[in-house]
Amino acid sequence: MLTQVVLADGRTQPALHVAAVSSTGSEAVRREWSPALDLRAFDELHLTWRTSRPASAKTNQPLYLAVECYEDATMSGASWVRLLPAARANVWESVELWLGDMPVALRQNVGLIALRPINTSAVFIADVLSLLGVTKQPIADVDAAWLARLHQRFRVEHEGSPLAVPALVDLPEETEAHPTICIVISPWGMRSLPDRAASGQIVDNFTPNGAAYRRQTGVLELSFRIDVFAATRAQKASLFDAIVSELTRYPVLAVHGGFVGCENFAPDATQLLQAPPGRASLFYRVHAPLELANPILVSAARPFFQFDHADRGPQPENLVL
Repeated sequence: MLTQVVLADGRTQPALHVAAVSSTGSEAVRREWSPALDLRAFDELHLTWRTSRPASAKTNQPLYLAVECYEDATMSGASWVRLLPAARANVWESVELWLGDMPVALRQNVGLIALRPINTSAVFIADVLSLLGVTKQPIADVDAAWLARLHQRFRVEHEGSPLAVPALVDLPEETEAHPTICIVISPWGMRSLPDRAASGQIVDNFTPNGAAYRRQTGVLELSFRIDVFAATRAQKASLFDAIVSELTRYPVLAVHGGFVGCENFAPDATQLLQAPPGRASLFYRVHAPLELANPILVSAARPFFQFDHADRGPQPENLVL
């Protein structure tokens, strides 16, 4: 069934509410498409969910829910399966499902997607948001996220009527003037950084027969200047108040179903000299993930060694050499 949930940016969105009280391993939630979906334009499917039971793929936290794709409702022929991880319970997490290994014929003709419990002992309650087809373009993605966050989000009184204030991403090459009342988002700077929060390889995209690994991601740091143009000082002050309040309460941008943080910063004095006299601006910095390589799928490893008796110590996790 559907339920309403509140996301990290304050928006309310419908989610699929799934409760597995006694999983049989064969029950599934299905969605059919006619005509079938063509996923060739996308590199990944993104699914955002929260669940009452962690699924880290460790021995004491097994994976228990799968996403399955088929050409039609008979669920015969070519298929594609991913097992969903959840690092923590009751926290929204975005799972990136790489499409590179999906059979070619299926990828251009997905007629059914199912969520299926695969662990008969797993009892859980989960909320699942929409499945999104994604091709990552960090700069364009963050631009779109700013527009989704600020465009027509705030209203002011103008000529006796309420006006939903438009927002636009500034393109200096354009000569066309912007509206009299608007929010202008100007790219201020960018640089690539190593992701110091990650180390080594990332293991994800779990399948029934193994998983994928890839090099750690980098980070693209994008800086923006936000200006308000208005007919009166009162309008400008009102809009700045609303923007600051909104981004202080919810300092994130929604990108492909997940969220990236945005933080306020003060540029140095030499940078501020670029602004016209009297211009007051807000400055925000966003750190977007930067993919360095495609995943490489590997089959599940066999234990390198294991003990014969329980009293000789714990059985180790599988080792991949």
